[in-house]
Formats: sequence, C-alpha cells, structure tokens
Amino acid sequence: TNLPPEMTAATGINALAHCIEAVYSKTRNPLSTSAALRGIFHINSSLASCYRNGEDLGARNEMQLGAHLAGASLATVSMGIHHGTGHVLGGTAGVPHGIANGIVLPHAIRFNADTVAPQLVLSAEAMGIVRNGRSDVEIALKIADQIYTLIDQLGLPHRLRDAGVDRSILPKLARNMLENTAVRNNPKSVTSVSQTLPYLEAMW
Repeated sequence: TNLPPEMTAATGINALAHCIEAVYSKTRNPLSTSAALRGIFHINSSLASCYRNGEDLGARNEMQLGAHLAGASLATVSMGIHHGTGHVLGGTAGVPHGIANGIVLPHAIRFNADTVAPQLVLSAEAMGIVRNGRSDVEIALKIADQIYTLIDQLGLPHRLRDAGVDRSILPKLARNMLENTAVRNNPKSVTSVSQTLPYLEAMW
C-alpha cells in the first residue's frame, strides 16, 4: 500500500503491456496465452483503483495477481516492437521503462493490428470491449483507444515530447530499433527506417 501512485501507474501499465504482447507473440503457446489473458482481465479491473487509492487492498491484491501473471506469460515467449521500442527509448533517450510503455503501447497495437488482429481480439475481450459488429482489426484498434483512456486516468504522458524526448533524435531512435532483438522478433516484420521513423513520429 506504500507504493506511490506514479510508481503504481508506471509499473502497472508495464505489466499490462507484458500481457498484451505475450498474447500476440510469435512464440505464444496455450499456457502463456491463458496466463496473459487472465492477467489483462485483473490489471484492467484494478489498476486505476490502485492508482486512486493505494489503501484499497482488494484492488492491490487483484493487481498483484495480474502482475504475477504478466511475468509468467512473458517469461516463455519472445517480445516484439512494443518492448523493443521501450528498450531503445530507455537506452538512448533515458525514458523510464514504465513511462515508455504507456506512450508506446497504443502505437504498437496499431502497428501490429493488421497482422495479429485475432490475438488482439482476445485481449479486447479480456478488457471487456464489446464487438458490436466491428471487424477484428476495428476491435484491435479499440484496445488502443481504451488504453489512452486508462493512461489519462493514471496521469501518464501520451507523447514522447512530454517525456522529454527531443524530436531531433527520432532518426537515431529509428535506426537503433532495427538492431533490437525484440523488434526483430515482432510478428509483423520490421526491416526499415521507413517503418520505424513514422511509427516514432506518430508518438512524438
């Protein structure tokens, strides 16, 4: 209960990102997917409450379970562009990992949506998103919208500029991303700065 709200927010969004990326990982398996989807459910249900009231033990317990499932799910699968971007932002631009996760997550979902839409639909269902006649890709993109709402509730920055990243280093970040193992393992192939630079510019 003593974890400060800003740390609760940053680590919580990191755990949610772990789960979502595990669900659509190239090396996903039934056990990792099951753990990740359950983790998404618990984190989505409790994180905002934990942020608002750290003394809410019910929410803290649910968030702790979600975070544990996030670690368990990602331990056996490869990461993708989301965490790869976070690694590059931390190593090159000094952005704290949890803050980077919040900024990057909606953009990584949008980037991958046309390749892993069926897997993202599973994540959407775990977040309580109703289909309402939407296509798989439309549902996948709806996750990004819901995460923006959560980020607002958690007081986290939406944009790289709000995290102190100067626009002039975006080309360097874009090049560095191509050397990152997690980016190379992304389910949608990432091979060119012509992909990574617009992706970063969208989040700046």
